[in-house]
Amino acid sequence: MQVAEVFADIFPKTSVLDKILKKYEVDISEVCFAGDDLVDLCLMKRVGLPIAVFNACPEIKQAASYVTIREGGRGAVREIAELILKAKSKWNDVLKIYDI
Repeated sequence: MQVAEVFADIFPKTSVLDKILKKYEVDISEVCFAGDDLVDLCLMKRVGLPIAVFNACPEIKQAASYVTIREGGRGAVREIAELILKAKSKWNDVLKIYDI
């Protein structure tokens, strides 16, 4: 998947947010965050695109702009990636990579 960075065991999760914003030179309104439990609520309320996975707790779903059809660990991240690529009109570029 070519994951560039992993932040694990961070509490509160907002403690790394400023570092990420500065490093990638993005505004908080451009950030998507997917969550499933109360520990994620602090970020859900700050980012531009808060997403809850299907099996998230009710408070996370309420804070979300979008709730996935798939559960966390069962394709939710792929669903989110496809959603973003289509919204940015980049989905066809992905399909071309696979000669579709």
